[in-house]
Amino acid sequence: MHFPLILLLGIGVYRGIEADSDCSPRPGEKNIASTGVATQSSLYLKDFPRLANDGIRSTYYYKGFCSCTTKESNPWWRLDLQRTWKIRSVVLVNPSDCCINLLWGAQIRIGNRSDNNNPVCGTITNAAAGSSTRLCCAGMEGRYVSVVIPGRKEWLSLCEVEVYPMLQDESECKQLDVQPDSYNSIQVLKLSV
Repeated sequence: MHFPLILLLGIGVYRGIEADSDCSPRPGEKNIASTGVATQSSLYLKDFPRLANDGIRSTYYYKGFCSCTTKESNPWWRLDLQRTWKIRSVVLVNPSDCCINLLWGAQIRIGNRSDNNNPVCGTITNAAAGSSTRLCCAGMEGRYVSVVIPGRKEWLSLCEVEVYPMLQDESECKQLDVQPDSYNSIQVLKLSV
């Protein structure tokens, strides 16, 4: 038995952010964190905020590769990306030789405010020694990326923070050069099923 099936195919252009639940690394992905300016709520010894966005992924705190605040209430680390970006994902690298589980519950916030009150991209739930956590931000827009441990007195130590923007072809569909036909860009197909 055959039933006619009619499909209407229209051609259009969609512009906007495509939410992406899979934020695994992509070919051509570029970490933009190293071009930003880092600050933090306090300084423990010589564990400067810049150590967390210097492009070195070493997890050895005691060898001087990680930033660290003093133990304080609501410690934070903030990155000024110098302009607004659509952020696809943020990666946090935890120390392997120190500060285990300190990042548990830390929030990653993205927005255009230079304080820590921007929208939350995600919360760290795995803070194991040497762990690397990628949070999907689905095109959140912002100039500032902050890591905040809310509601408790703690040290905040980060070995690396990586920020990956949306690629051009993810954030805007390319415009197609299509000539409309006599059916005003609608084609009718008759198929047998």
